[in-house]
Amino acid sequence: MSSPYVNALAAAASELFAEGINDPSVEQILRKYFGEDKVLPRGLVTPSQVRAMRGVLQKDGHITCPLTETYYRRFRKPGTLKTSADAMRCLPVGAGNVITGMRRLAGSADEDRIWLLWQQVQNDRTSAAGLKVKSEVDAVLDVGDITAEQAELVFEPARRLQEAASPMKALPASPMKALSN
Repeated sequence: MSSPYVNALAAAASELFAEGINDPSVEQILRKYFGEDKVLPRGLVTPSQVRAMRGVLQKDGHITCPLTETYYRRFRKPGTLKTSADAMRCLPVGAGNVITGMRRLAGSADEDRIWLLWQQVQNDRTSAAGLKVKSEVDAVLDVGDITAEQAELVFEPARRLQEAASPMKALPASPMKALSN
């Protein structure tokens, strides 16, 4: 459940999409919401609110990926994004990279370097969650005889991590039952 403020910002972003702006910055979204003539202080939107806004937009059918300031400063003009390294600089991956906007998928993801890299980052995160689950399973199995309740205590954090990374590939609520099949 997102806040009314986040919902209103998502509606403003949706209006920008309808106007043909498929990569609005947070500043553009704020200007659309508050009005062009307003002086806007920094910090009106937090990174978590941008993530929540992307979630609201996704429910409305707008699939987006987050973007950094580097995209808006260096690579927003068509033809300036030449390499995968350039595209990677546009994604908020790693420490210190803050989400300052979003890009809507408008066409084929196969034609868009930023989208291809974002999908790869998401897949890598899912793989990392899968490795964590595997290490938890190995640790449980190495211990020997344990009860189902004890196994659930071990698996629960890994299951939540997997659900957050990829809800479609989430583990069953009871991993011990899945292993016994």
